[in-house]
Amino acid sequence: MLPVKVGGTWLRRALTAGAVGWTEDGGEDLRGHDGLEARQRDGSFLATFVREPVDWYRSYWAYRMEGGWRPRYSLDQICGASEFRTFVRNAVVELPGFLSALFERYAGPVDDPVDFVGRQARLADDLVLLLRMRGERFDEVALRATPPANTTSIRPPIDAGLVDIIYVSEQAMAQRFGFAWEDRLGLTAVQQRYPAEAEMLRGLVQWTERTHWQPDDVRRAAGDAMVDSLRQARCYSNYALFAQFVKGDMAFARECFEAALNRAPRHPRTLANYAVMHADALGDGAGADALFRRALDSRPDHPHSLQLFVRFLEREGRSDEAGTYRARLSALSVSHSPEHPASLFGDQ
Repeated sequence: MLPVKVGGTWLRRALTAGAVGWTEDGGEDLRGHDGLEARQRDGSFLATFVREPVDWYRSYWAYRMEGGWRPRYSLDQICGASEFRTFVRNAVVELPGFLSALFERYAGPVDDPVDFVGRQARLADDLVLLLRMRGERFDEVALRATPPANTTSIRPPIDAGLVDIIYVSEQAMAQRFGFAWEDRLGLTAVQQRYPAEAEMLRGLVQWTERTHWQPDDVRRAAGDAMVDSLRQARCYSNYALFAQFVKGDMAFARECFEAALNRAPRHPRTLANYAVMHADALGDGAGADALFRRALDSRPDHPHSLQLFVRFLEREGRSDEAGTYRARLSALSVSHSPEHPASLFGDQ
């Protein structure tokens, strides 16, 4: 079984070069790419190869740029784009977990996997291992000398933002097959704390990322070195709100707020929401006041911070100060209704 874009053409050539007999199975038009659903699992030894998800998406897009999109495939029809960034974003929004589901068609479900799963990154080594396991006689030197197949001349640029959203979208396959993931967004840790909400938290990260793609693109194009730190801070800030208002877990909420501010110390929404926690949950009015002022020092015209600070000042009986900041809020050319940080979703 040779899943699409994991070295199927090379495997055919290498087996031939190594004097290993082989036949094509499955539909003729799919050239062996149909999955387990087209085969009887009758006790036969089944093997497949998987590919690191970021490398797979880059390779697939480059292959389509050189050979053309094929509307018969859902990924091409729904997500095809002339820019790699757009292609990836289309895929993670329209077909989240596409690759995880695709590889399960070949590797089988977690509780009933095929007999051998190799890696495209070590294709020759794993093929040799597989053949030895099966007691095959073959010409290893000729097999290993088989040149790469279906290589492309295009190598699309990639950044931390694209890597992160691919791994968030393909978290299931990354964890199943042990692909190393630098979880800069902290998703795995919060999922481990709240395993019953793991899928919801993954959706929260996806939402947090995609609602800021446009402004982050502007920052990135302008050379803003803080854009990735800001992305991380938003996620940790939203974890904090979830821990505080949904789970009532103040210790973890504080940990997440601090993690957010370690990454983006001047992020006004995080500072304002942390201030609310200090005022409402911790009874620390002085700490809340200091955090609000840090938020407004960072962005004096930040509506969310102004709204919450006005409400805090009014509750503290500091009506004159509240009036000053209410006037500043009224002077803004935006319309905002008062917002409580219990809402996990909003403009950041």
